Amino acid sequence: MNAVSTPETAALGKPAAGKWHVARIEWQHYWTPVLLSFRIPRPPDFRFVPGHYARLGLTDGTDAPVWRPFSMVSGPDDDFLEFVVVLVPGGEFSERLRSRQMGDEILVEKLSLGFLTLDQLAPGRDLWLLASGTGIGPFVSILRDGRTWSGFERLVLTHSVR
Repeated sequence: MNAVSTPETAALGKPAAGKWHVARIEWQHYWTPVLLSFRIPRPPDFRFVPGHYARLGLTDGTDAPVWRPFSMVSGPDDDFLEFVVVLVPGGEFSERLRSRQMGDEILVEKLSLGFLTLDQLAPGRDLWLLASGTGIGPFVSILRDGRTWSGFERLVLTHSVR
């Protein structure tokens, strides 16, 4: 399952009404004042391939949701969706997310998207995963998939941060 674009999602990069799930934040942890991990229950019909991202939406109750893409950190068989996010000072989505508490609502578009998946790679002996910052997220999801471990002899994950 690779990137999927439909007329409903293509217009202005925003999903049409009814094309998302409403979830509640069930866990969150601030690693730093601007680095946040959080989980929501995985909707029963939400499917993704490790390496995909989900579009998340937040509203302030007075206007249309603001949508942003975030890679899943969770594995394909987990009953939750986990994300790691850098909060951008003054960012429209970031400021809304910063004000959220456990139990608060967040919208999840029903389709997952992306090309950073194992099926896009040529077979080989070694799998090198190079990431910086929150870019490690999709690689964590890929490493939580058993196909990754059975498909390569050697896995190398390199992660750098400031």
